[in-house]
Amino acid sequence: MAVTTLILLLLPIFSASAWNALSSLSTIALYVSYFMPILFACLQRRKTGWSDIELAITEVIAVVWSIFVIGLLCVPPVLPADTPASVPWSGPIMGMVAVLALVDWAVRGHREYAPVDTHEY
Repeated sequence: MAVTTLILLLLPIFSASAWNALSSLSTIALYVSYFMPILFACLQRRKTGWSDIELAITEVIAVVWSIFVIGLLCVPPVLPADTPASVPWSGPIMGMVAVLALVDWAVRGHREYAPVDTHEY
């Protein structure tokens, strides 16, 4: 663990673009992990009806804010982004992770996933 931390601490010294990608990618992943459940809850409430208007407004604001931050973190920090060092790699890396996760689910996950029976509780 200490070696990993040391490598991550030395990363900005050697490559600013690698540090930007690492910090942006971790923030994008955090926002995506919060964005997905809020979006699905918002879509489910749209089907069943909005009973609490304050909660609905809060969910819509959270979805819009998450989309804004995720989009903002995929923008290059320096324009023009004409060299590989100035291109923001966090967006393509996050996209590849999402594609690999979907392929893994299609190949293996849908057969091994067993949903929890909620009627027992």
